[in-house]
Amino acid sequence: MDARWFPVEIEREIFEIAAIHHPECIPTFLQVCRRVHTWLEPILYRVLVIRTAWEHQHVPPAIRSKTLAFLQNSVQHVLLNLFWSNEMPSQEMDTYKTLFENCPGIKDVSLHMNPGPGLIFSLNKLRPQKLALPVPPISCTWGLASFTHPFFSSVTHLRLTQLCAYRSFEDENDLSRVTSLPALTHLALSPSIAKDILSRVVAAECPRLVIIVVVAFIREFAVSFVDKLTTIDPRVLVMAMESHESDWRRGAWRGDDCWVRAAAFLEKRRAGQAHGYLLDETKPRSPE
Repeated sequence: MDARWFPVEIEREIFEIAAIHHPECIPTFLQVCRRVHTWLEPILYRVLVIRTAWEHQHVPPAIRSKTLAFLQNSVQHVLLNLFWSNEMPSQEMDTYKTLFENCPGIKDVSLHMNPGPGLIFSLNKLRPQKLALPVPPISCTWGLASFTHPFFSSVTHLRLTQLCAYRSFEDENDLSRVTSLPALTHLALSPSIAKDILSRVVAAECPRLVIIVVVAFIREFAVSFVDKLTTIDPRVLVMAMESHESDWRRGAWRGDDCWVRAAAFLEKRRAGQAHGYLLDETKPRSPE
């Protein structure tokens, strides 16, 4: 068919579908023509992955180059993986604070850092639906605000990870109150946290909570957790996966993340088509 007679609506839909399924190709698609650039540039900024190296921090130039109005209408998912955030230059911290303070459309936040009070306070205006958050060190001044801050009020999918090694969570009253979140339906815990609070989470009266996942990135840890599991509940499963970031990207772009696969596994288990508590998504090791 002659491209001149190809309906613009269908052409746009084709490019948008291709962009969502192959986001790495968006920069190339932007060079096709002006109208394609206009269609796809907001999609390019829909998912922001901001990561730094151990040696230095840097603000992605793309964020600096865009107006707040553009980012407000584009950004929906943000993953921050910043090392040494407490030593972050003030200019960089201000950039991230500005992003969160002025983009209320962000519905998915994944933090892999001790963000410090400056960045945490910038989240005040957000009402995310999905949130991944590390449990802060005991010495951290901002804490978890006992999950009572309005920031948590809209969270339906919450993932709590461990920031400090060799820490017990047995006496964490803040963590035990996680089931009081008004919108919470899906909860994921790292094995170290689940070991101490899973039984309390299951015992709590939280009828909205339909999925409780213990996520491990080393298969042996997941298998060991299942072997020692004493908390029997139809909402619980243990998932071994390769990488949180790759899974998060998959969910942000196409909606097929660990939550979707966990729900499918639990449904199969209820139907008798799957058994046990382990969902293993790790790649088998090659024989030595």
